[in-house]
Amino acid sequence: MDQCNKVCSPMVPGNKLIRDENGKFVDATNYRQMTGCLMYLLATRPDLTFSICLVARYMERPTEIHLAAIKRIM
Repeated sequence: MDQCNKVCSPMVPGNKLIRDENGKFVDATNYRQMTGCLMYLLATRPDLTFSICLVARYMERPTEIHLAAIKRIM
């Protein structure tokens, strides 16, 4: 997290996340852990609710585009 870039919004405007069956799958356990950590933050950051709920929909079989979206929120 030392080399993170600051962004204005947690999601790219106009970017639609979809179930990508042809994309490269990533480690689902790591993705779930990151999603859980972000859900814990919702107690103090309610402005992130929509973005976190959107990436949480893809916890079963996340791909690289889903991982990129969750990293942008972080």
